[in-house]
Formats: sequence, C-alpha cells, structure tokens
Amino acid sequence: MYQSGKTMKMVQSVIFNKKEVMKDYTSEIMEDWFAMLHSNHVGVQPKATTLLKNVLDRYDIKPKSKDIWKEFMSVRAGEFDSWYYSLTSEQQAEFNLMRSRAREMSGPGFVNGKDLLKG
Repeated sequence: MYQSGKTMKMVQSVIFNKKEVMKDYTSEIMEDWFAMLHSNHVGVQPKATTLLKNVLDRYDIKPKSKDIWKEFMSVRAGEFDSWYYSLTSEQQAEFNLMRSRAREMSGPGFVNGKDLLKG
C-alpha cells in the first residue's frame, strides 16, 4: 500500500481479528485453494479467482464439526498433550465432559455402560 511515496505495511493481527469477528471462511477456502493449485503447478487467471470468490460469498459456509471422542481414541499416548492443546477451549470442555461420563460408566458394577444384575 502506498501513501505519499512511502510504503505502508498492513498489520497482520488486524486482518486476523477482522476475520475472526466476521466468521468468513471464504478467504480460508481461497487460501487453501491457492496452496493446492501452487503445489500442483496449476495457474489460474485472475478473473477466475474473482468469479470463485463471488460464488463462495453467496453461501453461508461453516466448517465441519470434529468428532472429538473418535479423534481421542486414535491418538497415541505420546501425542496426547499436543492433540489436547490444539483443541479450542469449547472442544476441551466437551472432551472433559465426555471423559468424565466414560469414567462414571466404567466404574465397579458396570460392564459396557450397563449395571450388572445380581442374582
């Protein structure tokens, strides 16, 4: 960006804060798309990029939700800390709730989450 012959730099944190407030995933999709194009040595006309952005802006795009428990079951013991701290605070709370429920259901007197019948 130029102003009176001086080069101005955009502050990255301002861009990220704006993106978080708007919850606009179009730019993330476009960045992923450009990365995939670049890794496959494919070029795209600038007009095609503009058209794709216009199409994506028409939709309310939301990311897929993660199945936290399913991921947890496939994480190795040495990778648990890095996996756990990569979760958002909401995902950590959800995981902790599911883990506490699993502990309650696996105590003495339970088999596969069911009470043992005594006879």
